[in-house]
Amino acid sequence: MIRVQRSAMKREALVHFDERRQANRTLSREAEERGRLGLPPAKGAPQVDQSLLAFERFMQSPNDVSALKYRHDYLTKVLSKRHK
Repeated sequence: MIRVQRSAMKREALVHFDERRQANRTLSREAEERGRLGLPPAKGAPQVDQSLLAFERFMQSPNDVSALKYRHDYLTKVLSKRHK
């Protein structure tokens, strides 16, 4: 039973992480578009998480050692914070 609960917690954390990742990507695209149009950042807009953007870049890179290490380390950090 404990194992099932831990798996459910991990899944919940991964789902939350993926939702955060997608929202951050949307924020980044909106900020980039505003920049292209010469507009200032929207007032009160949340900050784009640059480390999460780096994670995105490494997700699209070949599976070399540095990309795998960054993704592993970042996910480990995020998931350990979520369940403390």
